[in-house]
Amino acid sequence: MAKREKPRTFGRRRPPSPQATRLMLFSLIASIGLAAILAYVFLPTLFYYEQLPKGPQYELAAFQDGSSFRIVIVGASLPGELGDFEVLLAVDSENHTFGPLPEGIDDLVTFFDDDGNGILDVGDYFLVEFESGNKYRLLILPVDRTRDEGVGFTKWPA
Repeated sequence: MAKREKPRTFGRRRPPSPQATRLMLFSLIASIGLAAILAYVFLPTLFYYEQLPKGPQYELAAFQDGSSFRIVIVGASLPGELGDFEVLLAVDSENHTFGPLPEGIDDLVTFFDDDGNGILDVGDYFLVEFESGNKYRLLILPVDRTRDEGVGFTKWPA
């Protein structure tokens, strides 16, 4: 009977040379250093853009202008075209909860594109006729309604 040979396993017969060990160690240190430098350069940029709004946001301020209120856009991030938004005017008083006004009341709100560029941006304003004794809210909503919340909101008088 023939002698059975032991199956050969894969393995090193001798350890790597000191030069190869040093090369692998320096490669590891260099790759960790490169990763740290790239993180130092690119992570602040990532965090900066993460804080920015994903869509347009408008900051509104209300000023009384005779028998009407002037709602001025005082801040805008990523302004959009006029056709991309609609405006909801609502009464907010003790007698009436927040909600849309009855039909035919839309003529109480007039929009003025101050610079005439067709974009809803800083300086543009809404004139709203009002009845004394009521509190109002103006909400700017995107037409496509991909999100539930509005992109601009104010209420007056305080």
